[in-house]
Amino acid sequence: MKRTGRNLRRRLRGISRLTDRLSRARHFRGHGVHSPFVYGLVREAFMFHRLRDGEHCLYDALRRVGIFHRRAVQLQNAFLYCGYRTFAISEGKAELVRTLPDAENEKSNSTFVIDEGRGCSQVTPGRENEAKNSTFGLNCAGPYDMVILTRNFPAEELSAAAARAARTGTTLCVMNPYHGSARGEACRRIVREHRSTTVDNRGYLLVFNNHLPKQHFKL
Repeated sequence: MKRTGRNLRRRLRGISRLTDRLSRARHFRGHGVHSPFVYGLVREAFMFHRLRDGEHCLYDALRRVGIFHRRAVQLQNAFLYCGYRTFAISEGKAELVRTLPDAENEKSNSTFVIDEGRGCSQVTPGRENEAKNSTFGLNCAGPYDMVILTRNFPAEELSAAAARAARTGTTLCVMNPYHGSARGEACRRIVREHRSTTVDNRGYLLVFNNHLPKQHFKL
């Protein structure tokens, strides 16, 4: 075989991928994970291939915006494992359309889902049909327990989103963290600069903002 620059680049990419796979293999099925919280997350959420008992509003919302079934199941189970109650999904820079003065009072009984790919709608159990009349941006009724940024969320806005999540104590989930060089570099920077725990589960990056120490897991 003629050795060309193209073949060399392919081999180098193969070596890079092998190194990445080996680094992830040590945390396979929770092995080598010395954080009890993350170990439980792996065993109770990521390795569980069906939805746990409980509400599945997050799963439904993720499926509506095109997230694959497997990833949506994992994130819904992680949401329940962490004891979260509210979430937001953003596909881009959300525009403020309408705020709800009593949103904070209703937060304990509400879930947040995507609306038309721009903002988040508040859904109170039994009042799902009213969701389209109450759209608002990420900063209006927060903080949320978890904010999910889809693949369409601009790479240049990821650092600002991570900083906002850190200020409010929100768990940030970045979907497709290596979709393009700019997005990959932004996610690596978030991991480097983050003060708490981050979990890279290939299809998404979880950035926790709680009492957990600074550590990074590649699963």
